[in-house]
Amino acid sequence: YEPKAPQQFRNSPLREPAVLMNGTTVIEIGFVDFGVILDSIESLNKDSSDGPLTVIGYEMEPLCVAKTLVMLAMMRDTSIHARSVAEVWLSSLWSEATYLSFQKALNEVLTTECPTKVRAILEYWVSLKKISLEKALEFQLHAILKSRDTNFGMSTCNLSSATDRVDYLRCYRTKALYEDMTTTVGSVIMNSECESIGIKQLFSDCVMAAPPLIHSTLTENNIPSFLERIRVYFTSKIEQFSNHLRLDTLRFIPKLGKISIDNKEMMQELQNLNPFIISWSNVSDYIEPKEFHAIARRISGPDTVHYLHSCNWTQRVHGVDIHDINTIMALNFYADGIIMIERGHSYHMGLIKQGVYHYRDICSMILSRRYVKNYLRYFFEGQSVNCGCLNGITPLKIPSCFTHNMTTAYFVFAYKETGITFKMDHYDIEKRDEVDE
Repeated sequence: YEPKAPQQFRNSPLREPAVLMNGTTVIEIGFVDFGVILDSIESLNKDSSDGPLTVIGYEMEPLCVAKTLVMLAMMRDTSIHARSVAEVWLSSLWSEATYLSFQKALNEVLTTECPTKVRAILEYWVSLKKISLEKALEFQLHAILKSRDTNFGMSTCNLSSATDRVDYLRCYRTKALYEDMTTTVGSVIMNSECESIGIKQLFSDCVMAAPPLIHSTLTENNIPSFLERIRVYFTSKIEQFSNHLRLDTLRFIPKLGKISIDNKEMMQELQNLNPFIISWSNVSDYIEPKEFHAIARRISGPDTVHYLHSCNWTQRVHGVDIHDINTIMALNFYADGIIMIERGHSYHMGLIKQGVYHYRDICSMILSRRYVKNYLRYFFEGQSVNCGCLNGITPLKIPSCFTHNMTTAYFVFAYKETGITFKMDHYDIEKRDEVDE
């Protein structure tokens, strides 16, 4: 995995919250945006006598570790508001109060021990002069002029409200989740580059970091603004996360490291933690199944459940792309995809009925559901596992135009020797569906 720049925001958030348990340990491999913990924080008990939930996060990008260390210091400080943490995390523009809070937390982190590469980034941020609003916008808009991304245009067109379309388009171009009279300072993190120490910009926006569920018509959410729902989601989760840190019912320890079959010292360290949950992000997209399971088994404990998603599984399974299919049948899959989009949009606040998508994506929404078991059989070949997903129906979710990939598969598994099963969420990957025949 060699990204052109650090991925500062997740683009495939957890679709259904996990259940966290006090007194256990969670391992986050690639903990961008605090992994599964942020989305699942409501299940953590602040009054439990079982001790804190300990989260050990490993990330290969020093920039992400440095940023997380500063945010954690901000969250522990009772004088710093959740919005300031959200601005540091997600926005290219900050308020003056956020800038001062960031500087305070940054200097605090520099008094602690941290890896050399991480310290170099922290010291670079300290050395920077305050970035003006004008310079920040110039920096972001200059990058847009060189970008070849056009998907944002389709996403914009899917929003039914003119106000939402304008707000989203401006956020996409400026990368400012917050932009009002108070946001007069450019983000030190998102408006600077120093490639020699690993500070590069991917120029991604944070919209995909929010789970689509917050826009669902099935929730009690009555906030009409698309971006405001995202802001409220993150500030609410940050407040809960911060309270647990201050009560010591949650301990989040970010570390710099890259897991591999050759890193025996790291694997032994992880196994000794006896993890309750191991969250892998989409590591399976960058490592062969045989090597993945060799590592996973090595670091698992007797009660370990693994959380995983794959964004790129469709590249390994024939039949998911419409160009794999007999052209005579293509229109049928396209029509079924259009119907699925209409159904999906009916559960999403603020979207037009007939969505704007690339024809390959429209068809893949249907084809992926026919062949996702083929991928899981390939991924778990030779392994004895129990696999699960919501209600045991499919690891694929309702399509959303504000996700990185509409065919991303989300699933959990446990090796059968642990005796862990998923009951009503059990997903039988060996069962042959009609389309397999």
